[in-house]
Amino acid sequence: MSSEYESDQSNGSDMNTANQELATSVGVWNPEFFERWFGPPEGVYGQRNIFGYRENGRRREISSIVGGIRERELSSTYRSSHKQLGRHFVPKQHAKQMKQYEAEVYSGQYSEDGTLFYTCTKDFRVHIYDARDTEKLKKVKTIHALSGQWTLTDANLSRDNQWIAYSSLTPLVSLSSTDGYHDRNIALNFNESRLGISRIWSVRFSGSGNELVAGSSAQSEEDRSILLYDIERQKVIDSAGGHLDDVNAVCFADEGSNILISGSDDMSIRVWDRRTLHGEMATGVLVGHTEGVTYVSPKGDGRYLVSNGKDQCAKVWDIRTMVSPKVAEDTRLEPEYDYRNNFYPGVPRLHPKDCSVMTYRGHKVLRTLIRCHFSPPSSTNNRYVYTGSSDGRAHIYNLDGTVKQILDSNKIIGGNVHQQQRPLGWGFGYDRTPCTRDVSWHPYLPNIIASSWINDYGYLLKHDILE
Repeated sequence: MSSEYESDQSNGSDMNTANQELATSVGVWNPEFFERWFGPPEGVYGQRNIFGYRENGRRREISSIVGGIRERELSSTYRSSHKQLGRHFVPKQHAKQMKQYEAEVYSGQYSEDGTLFYTCTKDFRVHIYDARDTEKLKKVKTIHALSGQWTLTDANLSRDNQWIAYSSLTPLVSLSSTDGYHDRNIALNFNESRLGISRIWSVRFSGSGNELVAGSSAQSEEDRSILLYDIERQKVIDSAGGHLDDVNAVCFADEGSNILISGSDDMSIRVWDRRTLHGEMATGVLVGHTEGVTYVSPKGDGRYLVSNGKDQCAKVWDIRTMVSPKVAEDTRLEPEYDYRNNFYPGVPRLHPKDCSVMTYRGHKVLRTLIRCHFSPPSSTNNRYVYTGSSDGRAHIYNLDGTVKQILDSNKIIGGNVHQQQRPLGWGFGYDRTPCTRDVSWHPYLPNIIASSWINDYGYLLKHDILE
């Protein structure tokens, strides 16, 4: 094991070279760079534009049979809304308010096939919509949480769209059917084995849909903050410690479900092999954030992921560059500020062993756990990184670190500042600024839905392509 880590560390010069290559590709689409870090485009002969079609507007090139079927099913709606797809388009400033809530929206995502959209709000409700009509979201059902404390912290839809799991600051994860005609709700106790679990911050389905991974509170390495749950048996089948603080985000690296990723307030991203998920020793650690990690999201190939951090940056990682837990511990930094405040003090620190592939700055990560993602594989070939921001905007970055587009929700919901201002708490004044906590790019169509709030009101805003 140590020889593998030594090999990883010896590749540091290669990583520096890669970052230099990135720097020289600013503003230029570089296929060699893309293929080196993100793999060759699938099923494509010649360069694709942002939505997966050839530049000259000839026949559509679908990257997979499944993608082709879904594209065919959605094509009539697609054609009715968009006449030309032969240019490099990303969602623009024009936005349409889709929904308004009387509570903050903590997450909002399209289903993997784009037919559903779901949100969870601070008033302990999960909202599920039919998203097949691009002009409106038709309500399928609203689920009232079985239990909860403070807010719903996370929600995740199974790949078959049949079940949704959601969590709160309790040891329970609720599992509910998405069927609008039947209410099936199951409470899953993640603390039945007396693991000391008190609050769950993040939950994700495995690729098979048979298991859930959850991230919970932690105060020491001994606290079991990574939990693997068997849904059929309704029990925690494995757990691990190692994080020194709350685990804000967890995910599976790919559909194979063997590699787990966790991001924590201890500033580390840890990589776990579920086949050896025991004790406090992770397979490796991705170091580079200098404040707490708010979110991690996989590319889905088992290799790359993107994260957001309270150090006001997003980072792309290659898990092959992870360092050993010992190296991570020897170079560990201490957090320097409380992100619940409305500003980030000073110049961002640099981590001495930063092993990230690229860093993205410009958005704000304050007051709440802002989320980030890769753009969809079928329509953009994962060509962009996009993230919410605590100033009400959504930022879209090119892979080389440059800004592609900034989507501003302030113009739409900023006029609602006349509403009663909500105290921020902790003595930090009042919340007068819109916040975009989550963003979701449609897997096949050219739009993004931003989950935003101002004061006590939540909004879903859809940004479309402008011709």
